[in-house]
Amino acid sequence: MNYNLDINRAESSILFSYFSPEMNRLVPVVFAARQPEVATHKLKCSKDTMFFMESFSWDTRLILGDSRFGENVHQVITLNLSCRQNKTKRIVFFEMNKINLNSFICLLENMLEK
Repeated sequence: MNYNLDINRAESSILFSYFSPEMNRLVPVVFAARQPEVATHKLKCSKDTMFFMESFSWDTRLILGDSRFGENVHQVITLNLSCRQNKTKRIVFFEMNKINLNSFICLLENMLEK
């Protein structure tokens, strides 16, 4: 497999626009320093039988009513996970409310602590 792992400064400002300008300048440097490790890990994951996450995106929406009740105002978070297994790509899409989101964040934080 041939992964394009070269990221220049112009691309990093587009690909990582959610970072601050200071952090964005560091992305190519850090990525270049860890490129062999990233390439090895990505290749290993692509050979495994489980899916690995390549990227994700999220957004929030404010629902200002629905067909059941006009005053039913609530916030919905949408999460898209782009996953790959060998040559198979899959996008996992789900929505959750604030309570589910907080539980999900706690779960991720607990996993990182282990």
